[in-house]
Amino acid sequence: MNKELQTKSSTEKNEEYIQKLAPSLPKFEKVKDGVYKFRCVYCGDSRKNPNKRSGYFYIINNSQNYRCFKCNHRSSLKNVLRELKPELYMEYMKEDRSKRE
Repeated sequence: MNKELQTKSSTEKNEEYIQKLAPSLPKFEKVKDGVYKFRCVYCGDSRKNPNKRSGYFYIINNSQNYRCFKCNHRSSLKNVLRELKPELYMEYMKEDRSKRE
């Protein structure tokens, strides 16, 4: 088994997958450690203001979560990956399984 997978914390893993997902998130920006904002991919934010960003990834209890402050869509990082980038979700889950073995 790959040693890098064994030593990677869940926070580091989540950060890595957020960075992989970032190119498909409009107006993506890191706010601070563990917090990112971007246009909501579920409601599209504002039609009038193309710079409005209501979607956020944030950490609660060592877990990365998603929330849109406009449409109130809430989800885990894992579910966002599954909905937006299934191939990235499969990679995430495969890494999760290999870490447990």
